[in-house]
Amino acid sequence: MRVGFVVDQAIDVRPEVVEGVPFWIIPGTIRLDGEDWSGRAYDEILAALEAGHGPATVGIAPPARFLRVYQEALQQVDVVFSVHTASVLTTMINSARMAVRLIGAGDRIRVIDTGTATVAAGLAVEAGIARARSGADPDEIERVITETSRRCGLLFYVASLSNLIRIRPIEGLKRLLKGQVSLRSVFRVLGNQHPGGVLTLKDGKILLIHRVPDPAEALRLLLQTLQEETGGGSYQAVVGYTGDPTWAEQLKRAIEAQTRTSVPVVRMSPLILAAVGPGLFGVGFRTEGPA
Repeated sequence: MRVGFVVDQAIDVRPEVVEGVPFWIIPGTIRLDGEDWSGRAYDEILAALEAGHGPATVGIAPPARFLRVYQEALQQVDVVFSVHTASVLTTMINSARMAVRLIGAGDRIRVIDTGTATVAAGLAVEAGIARARSGADPDEIERVITETSRRCGLLFYVASLSNLIRIRPIEGLKRLLKGQVSLRSVFRVLGNQHPGGVLTLKDGKILLIHRVPDPAEALRLLLQTLQEETGGGSYQAVVGYTGDPTWAEQLKRAIEAQTRTSVPVVRMSPLILAAVGPGLFGVGFRTEGPA
């Protein structure tokens, strides 16, 4: 039985992992200075943001976009695994589910919420692809993606916490600010001399670990929290970033020194860059466990 994979643009899967596998990416919408930048190159968006344009705004892909991709995919494969970013950050998965209802082939399309995003969600997709390459049946592949998602998490630093407001203003801030949802409370939390913060996104929950003054302090806190989240045991890691890779490379080397394993570095998608800005770096991790 032939299987394929669909992901939204807020999930980052390494190109070498999907080589030879039926694989589709659903792009979101990027607007900058009142214009549609969705089709612009990553470096062009980065240059504009660094030059002071923006802020950019991002939007979800409508169901019609999913519908077109699903129709194409179902002509090539028997079963599609549509794997998505945590609903705490985006309603993209709702567009996927609506498209499934519209296409009337729900038995052939399996929609999965990873509960996380970008390189961490990519690790869950990677596990599913590996199982598909081994010839597993669709039920087994779905189980692996779902169970692996529960063991994946994202730890990341953003240079400005206020950028997260543009991603998911209501549900996201409820979780991020732990119930402080009035505008006065929001600006009291965000309006301080340390606009950056280290956060974790895991199991569909986004939590602010600590506000930090600079990337150097964020790097220290990321490594400390990674040890706590993984319980000092073995884990797989992928480092991701937007903009300048300097801090991501330092994070990679520090993790490699601790684990004695190779850690790849991934430049996150244009949608992540536009949503959060060029000051993000972090690590997606997958703890060991039954697959």
